Amino acid sequence: MKPRLALLALSLALSTAGARDPNNSPNPVSVAPGSLALEVFFPPTDQQHREFADVQKYLLNKSSPAFPLISGAVIRVEWSDFDLGDARTGTHTRYDFKIIDEEIGSWISAGKSVNFVLHTTPYGGSHCPRFGSGSNGAQDIGNCAMPPWMWTALGSSNYTDCGGQVPNYLSREFQTNYQAAIKALIEHYASNSSVGYVRIGLGKGGEINLPGGWSDPATPCGEAYTKRWGYTVGNSEKYTWNSYLKKMLEFEGTLNSSKQLMVSITPVRAPGVPPEAVSHFIAPIAVKEGIGLGHQGLSDQSVQNCKGMQIDWCELFARFSGKVPLESQTLGPSCPRGVGQCGDCPRGAQCGRVWITNTTGPLPPLIPFAIKNHATILEIYCEDWLIAFNPNHPENRRTGAAYAEAIKQAAQAR
Repeated sequence: MKPRLALLALSLALSTAGARDPNNSPNPVSVAPGSLALEVFFPPTDQQHREFADVQKYLLNKSSPAFPLISGAVIRVEWSDFDLGDARTGTHTRYDFKIIDEEIGSWISAGKSVNFVLHTTPYGGSHCPRFGSGSNGAQDIGNCAMPPWMWTALGSSNYTDCGGQVPNYLSREFQTNYQAAIKALIEHYASNSSVGYVRIGLGKGGEINLPGGWSDPATPCGEAYTKRWGYTVGNSEKYTWNSYLKKMLEFEGTLNSSKQLMVSITPVRAPGVPPEAVSHFIAPIAVKEGIGLGHQGLSDQSVQNCKGMQIDWCELFARFSGKVPLESQTLGPSCPRGVGQCGDCPRGAQCGRVWITNTTGPLPPLIPFAIKNHATILEIYCEDWLIAFNPNHPENRRTGAAYAEAIKQAAQAR
């Protein structure tokens, strides 16, 4: 899978001004023909979710203006969703893909593709749902993604708490069982033509970064990662985290997957280590194995400066353009009112989400910037699709037209 590049004429000065003005939405510029996939990122799959019905009506309804613009959906898959075992003995028993099949059913019925992001360690949430994705996880430990039997298999010496229970990724037990699960997932959907790409999380979330606080040896989390397990990060294979990522990518390469595999190139933070070091180390390894690159931080920061915490993904995309698929995802649901205009960050669990949204900024200038920098896949949060195409969304009257036009312009790059 080597999509042709989508070229885009873009005025950075105009886009930047639009991103920072809370009262004006920038006009998206025209795009030239090419190949581009527009994905709905993490749409609700639970029918009880408040936006589930809206997705069916305004995105998956074939008469809706959004329908022809959508390539497919990106669905979150927890390892625990399909890998079942005996928590008492710590042994795998069977694979069961019923939860995943139910989640993707409406998208496949509508004729859209589905793509997976495989998680072993989520970004938050301690209470596992009663049904659906995550429902097979262990309750009240802050990690519904790991199969409960895996905690027994790992043993207490190979997991710790970093604001949620997290594993020692370097342990043999983790790698052996996770590799088997990856192989089973890919083989199960190998003949399903509706399944597109699979982004395999190698660290936290669907990404390559380590849990927050991992490098602080003064905390139980950091003590486990730095002292007990010997984690180091840097720009070569001599660092243990780099070596692990290389090993996993090379394993993925041996699978000869009929589905496009993807890996995240997010910043891995540690004192004295440039945030781009690990990403720039693994990118050529992934490309050699035919694995696509995914950047999950598209935001106003990208437009201002693609380096630093943006890990200079623009340079990586330019270097590997035409060799593997290049996916860009917005940092979070966008802030249609302008950078920093979506409210103050309150105390509590929602603080991080507000910061992410404020940092992401408005969607319209981000789409052409990503395409200009060689992205061939755009993952747009479901919330932003609904801003554009749900007339009842609270932001639709003010910014819906600009959002819809930006998405339509991007669709012309296919």
